[in-house]
Amino acid sequence: MTRSGASSAASGGTIRAPLIAARPAVPGNAAREEVAVTRVTEPLPRSLGTAARDPHLAELMRTFTQARRTALRRVLERGRERGELSADHDLDLMVDQVYGVFWYRFLLGHAPLDATTADRLTEALLR
Repeated sequence: MTRSGASSAASGGTIRAPLIAARPAVPGNAAREEVAVTRVTEPLPRSLGTAARDPHLAELMRTFTQARRTALRRVLERGRERGELSADHDLDLMVDQVYGVFWYRFLLGHAPLDATTADRLTEALLR
């Protein structure tokens, strides 16, 4: 979750803005140029492969991803508390959907990770 997403949700705004702001920064090919490169995301693809063989790095990756999952789930919980999500929305599945789209597109590069994708994913989640 980005700082702007967390602060927006904490200030009582709607769930839509934090979900859109949650799009992670990733290094890109031409289709993903809109999203900024960060020091954290540059080594991720290589680290994932190494984590399969290195228990210490695997634990760091679990900690890294769990912190992001927890932050996003908190945004969703606040949305549920405000009545923006019904009780039957499966929050863990919604977190999986967000990060599933992110990791799949990030690692395979078959489609963009951009504002349009974030908007479309947000709209799909809020239905």
